[in-house]
Amino acid sequence: ISIATHCSNLQFIDLSGCRNVSDMMLNSLKIIAPKLLSLNLRNCYNVTDAGLISLLQGSKNLEVLNIVGTMSSDIAMVAIASYCTNLIELFLSSHEALP
Repeated sequence: ISIATHCSNLQFIDLSGCRNVSDMMLNSLKIIAPKLLSLNLRNCYNVTDAGLISLLQGSKNLEVLNIVGTMSSDIAMVAIASYCTNLIELFLSSHEALP
């Protein structure tokens, strides 16, 4: 994705409702992951655990994450807990396995 290549200082990304957002697109955003502070993927229905984990591995500075309406599962929750240690706000759909 050329945005990640040409806008390497992005800190806030709102892709909410973008139906073409996929795991492959998230993987291409990895180059800006260390600078990301806020990521909104609300209703990005094609995003799965694989794409989230790929991006979150380098997103240690992420403070706000919205994954409502994605195909995320408990696997993504473990990744969020492991990689996003500076997270302040997390928005997610109901996950039945969570207490």
